[in-house]
Amino acid sequence: MAEEVAGFRCRCCGNCCRVPGYVLVSQQEIDRIAEFMGIDVYQFIETYTRLTNNRAGLSLIEKDDGACVFLGKDNRCLIEDVKPEQCRKFPSEWKYSDMRDICPGWQTFSTGSKRINERGRGFVCSQSCQVN
Repeated sequence: MAEEVAGFRCRCCGNCCRVPGYVLVSQQEIDRIAEFMGIDVYQFIETYTRLTNNRAGLSLIEKDDGACVFLGKDNRCLIEDVKPEQCRKFPSEWKYSDMRDICPGWQTFSTGSKRINERGRGFVCSQSCQVN
């Protein structure tokens, strides 16, 4: 289960959803997201994923501007309730070296005590946003 790191305050800038690279999805995550969206699993795979370069898995696709295909105009995740584990583990397990430069909330990040959020799903931007 993902944990939220005490001291991190999301600013809902959406920058974490614009970081280049893969958002890997497992078969179970694909099943969950497709069901959440009310579409067939094969339609989901065809429309919203791509094969990784090593052909070992699937990743969510990006929009033309590089953002995650599920990042809404309000910088919130359109599949928040079923988002992939990789996303739920932000920021506690991300190792992106430039995150401090692109994430306004990262400056308040503390590696101290950890706690599980009230929904038990890791970091939940839509409930934790602290917009300036």
